[in-house]
Amino acid sequence: FAKILDPAYQIDKGGRVRFVVELADPKLEVKWYKNGQEIRPSTKYIFEHKGCERIMFINNCALTDDSEYYVTAGDEKCSTELFVREPPIMVTKQLEDLNAYCGETVELECEVSEDDANVKWFKNGEEIIPGPKSRYRIKVEGKKHILIIEGATKADSAEYSVMTTGGQSTAKLSVDLKPLKVLTPLTDQTVHLGKEICLKCEVSENITGKWTKNGLPVQESDRLKVVHKGRIHKLVIANALTEDEGEYVFTPDAYSITLPAKVHVIDPPKIILDGLDADNTVTVIAGSKLRLEIPVTGEPPP
Repeated sequence: FAKILDPAYQIDKGGRVRFVVELADPKLEVKWYKNGQEIRPSTKYIFEHKGCERIMFINNCALTDDSEYYVTAGDEKCSTELFVREPPIMVTKQLEDLNAYCGETVELECEVSEDDANVKWFKNGEEIIPGPKSRYRIKVEGKKHILIIEGATKADSAEYSVMTTGGQSTAKLSVDLKPLKVLTPLTDQTVHLGKEICLKCEVSENITGKWTKNGLPVQESDRLKVVHKGRIHKLVIANALTEDEGEYVFTPDAYSITLPAKVHVIDPPKIILDGLDADNTVTVIAGSKLRLEIPVTGEPPP
């Protein structure tokens, strides 16, 4: 060799590197090797001859090209090392602040300068590492990185960050309750003793709630049942008793609204006909005037 390879070369990932040797005898055959394996011409490896110069280009360098290379000419050999640097990964599209409602799926999205780059996500400074049962998922589509939060809750309100080797981006997520509308309010009821009491209301969201009577929690029993189906809530009391009277309130969980109703239980008047039996038969002629005197008592007294 009249001129050998440099001891080492450095190139950024995706770049093109040029190896050059100069021969004392241009008639000698030159062979190039990577980690002991001969390199053949391809779109990746380009060979050129310029006088006594023998040149090899490596295109679109990847991290796998970071290796030892050598070239032979006759009985001589010279070697070098190629170091492929991964360029800093930059955030090219920033995270954006988001507002969401409880129960929704939230997606925080950014883009970086390289495909499939190593990106880390943080919530209030703590790294997010999704597990098999986690509501957090990380999705990568080329340069796009997405943090997905399933079934967002108020506890997910926080500052989220994405960090790369060359930059970071931060955004705030605010999660609030959906505005709740009362579609069907409770109504006051007056029922007869022994009849069924059914208090029913409907709200705009499928949420849980609590029932109270005169300010105390309602306890289910054989007579009293609490029913929740979707957006509808019912309190059903069989065989109403006078002690079932009172003010009932349904309060949706996590909301400040209340739905009240008053229940009155009445015992209908009882009419008692005194002095009537099978012998009290009256016979009249058709067309005649009839007058009956019947003694009546009742509860409460008439």
